[in-house]
Amino acid sequence: MSLTSDITTEPIPVGIQRSRIKKQVSPNGLPIVYVGRPSKWGNPFRVILKHGSWIVVGDNETTFFSSRDKNIAVMFAVDVYNEYVSHEHNMGNLDICELIDKNLSCWCPLDCKCHRDVLLKLAKQLKIKRK
Repeated sequence: MSLTSDITTEPIPVGIQRSRIKKQVSPNGLPIVYVGRPSKWGNPFRVILKHGSWIVVGDNETTFFSSRDKNIAVMFAVDVYNEYVSHEHNMGNLDICELIDKNLSCWCPLDCKCHRDVLLKLAKQLKIKRK
């Protein structure tokens, strides 16, 4: 009887911060997909500074939220993106399955909340459902 395991560990998809300085290299061998603007995965809810407040606006410049705290505005933009992308996937307009087993890249720093994290989570959930 063999004591060795035949279990192989699959690489786990990660978020990558895009850079103009360094070439993007996959840290785990998985393909990299750019999910920032203007890709179809880009967050249409932008956070901008206007008159001393951080404003969350949509593609048509409609204001959705305002806060004096940038982090709160960013969290709101990511939360509303979660609802948006889930709806678009359920309506058949976006297929999050395309992102399964892919590293996701955008311009946001890795230490702040980002829509890339929403997409990583949703792709992981869909992969589990498909098994």
